[in-house]
Amino acid sequence: KPVIPTDRGARYLAVAKTVIREYGKLAQFSGSDKEVSGELRLGIIPTIAPYLLPLFLTDFTQRYPKAKLIVEELKTESILRALEEDRLDAAILSTPVGKTTLTQRPLYYEPFQLYVAENHALSAKNNLKASDLDGAELWMLQDGHCFRNQVVQFCSIPTSGRRPGRVAFEAGSLETLRHLVKNSSGYTMLPALAADYLSAEEKKKHVRQFQAPMPAREVSLMYRRDQWRAALIDAVAESVERSLPDHISVAKPKNFMLLEAC
Repeated sequence: KPVIPTDRGARYLAVAKTVIREYGKLAQFSGSDKEVSGELRLGIIPTIAPYLLPLFLTDFTQRYPKAKLIVEELKTESILRALEEDRLDAAILSTPVGKTTLTQRPLYYEPFQLYVAENHALSAKNNLKASDLDGAELWMLQDGHCFRNQVVQFCSIPTSGRRPGRVAFEAGSLETLRHLVKNSSGYTMLPALAADYLSAEEKKKHVRQFQAPMPAREVSLMYRRDQWRAALIDAVAESVERSLPDHISVAKPKNFMLLEAC
């Protein structure tokens, strides 16, 4: 059975966490100002992790050999709770996320693209718009993913996202959706970094662009305002920005329609 502290014990734990954080700040100030070292517990959401982590982890580990990243893939709700409870030091996720006392540091802006079945009518089009899409043909992520909320917002479709006919399925990963479309029918939406991992042939057959203003998301590094691992957080942010492909912008493009995350 879980151990539940008394009211007095809960107050003691809150004070203890504050003391530990303040001690961490003192330890940081006593060390070298130029050296990036120590451990950073980093959360990242599932629709970013498989596409961003391979881009920047090698750069980070080579530049900062005395630093250690402990990365955990979680949905946004779990990340926010872990940050507030000091179980994570920072996180990479889609923002803004509404009311929060956490610091949100934008890293980049990523457009969405449509991944469409090869013989679908939309495969013959480009410069798509929201009105071209039919929610009945759209494969979607399950509830709890901010990317799903953004797709629903852009397409103005019912939040149930159910497909008619004999198959009603909502996936837990974008890769599952992509394989369903590739070998079945309909379409799904992908963030631009996901499409970068496809072959030129697969892009030509399946990936289509949206017209301006293009649906897009803001991706940020989020952390507590009293976070003392500032050097490590800066190192992660700089490593991400150095590793992004040229077509991903670190400044907000005017031709993007930024969608609310959660």
